[in-house]
Amino acid sequence: MNCQELREELSKRGLIKTGNKSVLIDRLKDGVRRGVLASNQSRTGGAAPNIPGFPPGCHWVNISFQAEPVEEPSRLIHGIEFRRPTLPDDETPSGKRLFDADCQFDRLPFIQHAKMPKKRANGSFIKTREGNFQYDNTITTDTVVNIDFIVKHRLGTNSHPAEWFGAFFPVKKMNRNDKFSVEQMTTWTNSKARAYNAGPGGTNYPTFTDFTVNEIKKFNALYLLNGLCPRPNMNLLFKNQVDDPIFGNDLINRVFSPNALLRHKHFKAFFFVPGPQP
Repeated sequence: MNCQELREELSKRGLIKTGNKSVLIDRLKDGVRRGVLASNQSRTGGAAPNIPGFPPGCHWVNISFQAEPVEEPSRLIHGIEFRRPTLPDDETPSGKRLFDADCQFDRLPFIQHAKMPKKRANGSFIKTREGNFQYDNTITTDTVVNIDFIVKHRLGTNSHPAEWFGAFFPVKKMNRNDKFSVEQMTTWTNSKARAYNAGPGGTNYPTFTDFTVNEIKKFNALYLLNGLCPRPNMNLLFKNQVDDPIFGNDLINRVFSPNALLRHKHFKAFFFVPGPQP
């Protein structure tokens, strides 16, 4: 195989394509040895059928389950039998059996160009005379910090969480290169609600009123929080920790209005952000 063919095979497997021929050969051999599939292969060795809406090579796999059920932990506490949080209120855990699945999932490595600090052979960092780190663009499969983003938004290890939120969700567009802002998200969301004829006199959600910028900001922060610490049901977050000591949150209960459940329903129905503009 020539270098072009080697690079094509590496590209199919999501592997790095740089280097001379011997490096490319070794990398391809290592990928094959580790079972990294090309985009047009399936686990059975044949061609994987293309599924509309998915990348080439994606295919359905039947999941088989283990014969023995998972041993259920005891939920009897002080004479009260608790139920699983994902179990409906009108069902009891009695007679429900869970089974583990026998399956493994492969994914292609995420390859990126990242600005990484330069290091000496002994592992120490290289700095300028002023004491600043020197950086070099490197190909890596690791998750690394985006140095340019950190510098642009003046973020650091001591930055307040609100500063990080503002970097990703600016309230206003500061310049023409900014893709979106919370103000725009509010406008898009309220426009979608009007298009669905929501609000007083409308046919859908007659109690709906326009979202404020602060409300949209709160709900986005709420979903970020739930991503860090997922709950089986987002509505449980609006309860205080007296009413629900397991999933309730006093801060969220205090920050959101008494009609938080209704506004959350409106948010899920109408929140809208269009695709990024080129």
